[in-house]
Amino acid sequence: MLRLHLFSLILLNNACSVFESLGIEISIIYIFYETRIPMKSFKATFIEATVTLTVLGLTLLATSSFATSNPQIRECHRLGGEFLVAESRQDQFGFCKFDEAIIGAMDLVRQLDSQDTVGSIITYRNFIQTCEPYGQFLTYLDLEKKPLKLCIFEDGSALNEQALSAGRYSPLNIKLTAALGLD
Repeated sequence: MLRLHLFSLILLNNACSVFESLGIEISIIYIFYETRIPMKSFKATFIEATVTLTVLGLTLLATSSFATSNPQIRECHRLGGEFLVAESRQDQFGFCKFDEAIIGAMDLVRQLDSQDTVGSIITYRNFIQTCEPYGQFLTYLDLEKKPLKLCIFEDGSALNEQALSAGRYSPLNIKLTAALGLD
């Protein structure tokens, strides 16, 4: 019995370590002392919880590994943005959100990788606050089905209407301006 209990503690400790490496804090409280749960019942529950935490931890670790290997997500997070996905009727697209400003995540990658500045960044950098004639407004839905009105430029790059119309020096765009190195 003691061997099984120690093995369970080791598994639970490993599961907690996985969560902590992902920035999730886990607190284990030994309830059976206070509630007088029989040791046999506690062991079964303890082992189930350990296995569940281990599987959940490994799933989260795999998901975070994917996020760090995806250049769009990685670049967005590196610049201090929040990666989000929005969809049109045809496809899903990645965007990077800096407070209220939203820019195409691929725009950031393209600028970083090839120093090839894209339409969204050129327009923003040059204080242009209108979408037309450089692109057209389209409405996308984020995964929570909230509409995002985006200016889609000829090269496929994107910037949301609010960031574009507010302009580069707007308080709404401070984080985007800093992320693009335009401050």
